[in-house]
Amino acid sequence: IFELDDSLSIPKYLQLVKIVESWINAGVYKCGDKLPSINELSSDFEIARDTVDKAFADLKEPGVLSSTKGKGFYVAKASVTTKLFVGLFFNRMTSYNEAIYYVLYSMLKDFAFVDLMIYHNNPAILEEQFNRYSKVYDYFVVIPTVNNEVGMMEVISMLPRSKVIIIKRVLNEFKGNFAAIYQDF
Repeated sequence: IFELDDSLSIPKYLQLVKIVESWINAGVYKCGDKLPSINELSSDFEIARDTVDKAFADLKEPGVLSSTKGKGFYVAKASVTTKLFVGLFFNRMTSYNEAIYYVLYSMLKDFAFVDLMIYHNNPAILEEQFNRYSKVYDYFVVIPTVNNEVGMMEVISMLPRSKVIIIKRVLNEFKGNFAAIYQDF
């Protein structure tokens, strides 16, 4: 259903948490079913046993999984509310943007994994980041470049509008419906 991606900044154990949650929500594993062993998953995903163990510990804490010593891990819930993956794409890091980051992180940390990417006011870098993470993030929070750089609209339009939230300023060149959080001076 889902594979680990070495190129992501998201730790592999968190990626594995999302995979197991997707298995449960898709009905691949139902309440009471035994999951593959740590050794099996370690071998299947070509990752360290400690990585699988950390993922299982993260799932065990909220009661998604249970375990029996010497027997393995079992699904303890019929469905799981998965944490979202949110990518923050900032044009540059300023003290103002840092404040925005800390507010967003403090509001989202309980139900989302939050990554911060800086694209240095370069739409080509932003496009490369979108291409890399388009299948990973549930939402893309973007602070567009300050100047009306040609290509910014095209880059942001690569993503489904329902996954994009524009922060800090409204760009007149954005046609259609985009979610936005901004100051209207």
